[in-house]
Amino acid sequence: MARCRVVMPTTGFAGQTAVYACSNCHIDPAVAACRYPYVFLNNGPFSDEFRAATSAATAAPTQYGQIPEEHWSYPTWVPPEKAAAARAGMAADHVLYGA
Repeated sequence: MARCRVVMPTTGFAGQTAVYACSNCHIDPAVAACRYPYVFLNNGPFSDEFRAATSAATAAPTQYGQIPEEHWSYPTWVPPEKAAAARAGMAADHVLYGA
């Protein structure tokens, strides 16, 4: 399973919506995090299973969106080798999603 960490506020915040960029493989942590209105964003369509599970986990509104490939990926001006080196450095420093 992919790594996923959800950090939730410890006090109530009225009128908030959390935006959660995730994939279908994050279904368990997404369900566990459903305490506030949520907007789930993915680089592909969400499965019916993901939508049903996250919607059923909360009485709060849930919305789902797809981020276009050109917004999800590296821009054309970022050298892939430099990006790979930066990711390797973040992974070595134990940065979440650094690898």
